[in-house]
Amino acid sequence: MVLAVVAIVFACLFVAAIFRPGTCISAIIVGYGFEQWAMANSAFFAQQAQLVNFLVGGVVLVAFIASIAHHGNPFAINTAAFWGFLLLYIYSGLSCLWAPKVMETSVFVYQYYMPYTLCFGVMAPFCIRTKDDMRAALIATLILGGVTMILLLAGTEIHSWGRTIVVAEGSTMQNRVGKSTDRMAPLAVAELAASVGLITMLMNYRGATRVFSLLRWPILLMAFALILRSGSRGQLLACVGAGGACIGLARGYKKELQVFVGATFVILTGLAAIVMFAMFSTTGEERWTASGMAEDFEGTRGHFCATLLLAWINAGPTAWLIGLGSSASFDVLQIYPHVVMVEVLAELGFIGLGLYLGWLTLIGIAIYQAIKVAFKEPEDRGMLAAVIALFLLTFLLTFKQGSFQMQSTFFMICMMLARFSAILVQEHAKVERMRSLYMNQFYQWQNTATAWLPTRDAT
Repeated sequence: MVLAVVAIVFACLFVAAIFRPGTCISAIIVGYGFEQWAMANSAFFAQQAQLVNFLVGGVVLVAFIASIAHHGNPFAINTAAFWGFLLLYIYSGLSCLWAPKVMETSVFVYQYYMPYTLCFGVMAPFCIRTKDDMRAALIATLILGGVTMILLLAGTEIHSWGRTIVVAEGSTMQNRVGKSTDRMAPLAVAELAASVGLITMLMNYRGATRVFSLLRWPILLMAFALILRSGSRGQLLACVGAGGACIGLARGYKKELQVFVGATFVILTGLAAIVMFAMFSTTGEERWTASGMAEDFEGTRGHFCATLLLAWINAGPTAWLIGLGSSASFDVLQIYPHVVMVEVLAELGFIGLGLYLGWLTLIGIAIYQAIKVAFKEPEDRGMLAAVIALFLLTFLLTFKQGSFQMQSTFFMICMMLARFSAILVQEHAKVERMRSLYMNQFYQWQNTATAWLPTRDAT
């Protein structure tokens, strides 16, 4: 049964990638959560833990080739954010040379995640060439994500002990840091649910996609149910915050109303989460209290960050400038600190942090430019709001989970947002040029007609 579902899903994705290359984005956003469902319900996929990853990579490769076949040169849409990211990523690779354990840790981790970074963070965003590609990406994410959430709710148990998903039939799988385990963290499930919830809430639909206006609330209900069931506090808070920040933009409210609408959304969503907590949460009330959150952060991320920063400071001025080296946190902590900005500072130094913040600044400029030109078009505005919300979601999550080298989905969302901004700006400039041309022609015709009109004598 599981094998048949996976085969059907990826057959549809491969076909869609040929005709609508942008749909490959959905395979990346949903893929890891879908993979967890497959591994939790099938020993075959648990034993072949990389199979779904290879299939997702295949979908992206097909979409990338199809995009070039449809539209030609992928660099026709050029963004400063892409080159900023490339510079940051190359520097992180060079920093392996002065890491404590060059080959054993730094080069190994860099090479291990390089295919994900290049495939998800570089190739997949290049498949966004038009507004139709972005629309296809978001709608495909809604469809695939909705199906996956149903499968997860219906056939996957998230255990309260350790908040884990047990791999099928006592099998083991290789986790994201290369270790064998029989349990999977449900964070990917919660991130999938949050992404789908934000998209369905913020998009403005037209044509056949108006059906999602009717399905909006059921999809949101499933998304909140999965997040609460997984006990993922960070995903819930990031989702509510990102939605509150973007709901005013999506609906086209004036700037004066956007803060009020956003605050109202956060309050109402918070109340709804409290009501749903009793229905779906499996982790107990203590985990959701402010004291519980503070205690967990201090005992894990706070301790990790303090230890890593202390090692960086003690390493001296050279390390302050260039960092301890890529993935040096694994040698200091035996794990990553779970706060990417702290990790970048310690591993890549002030140079790396400057490159990282500069890259984020370029993303911010792209957002500002896109909002200026998309505000008057409801569909464009809705798509832009959805992608900005995905950016905010994944950015906020970098402060509580993952390592810099693992942030391939975050890299993809950033590059996708920058490219969509460039598309909107180019289209707006084209419309303005055409309008100016038509107006010039109109004035020329008007002047010509005036010259031919008979003039009245002054008498």
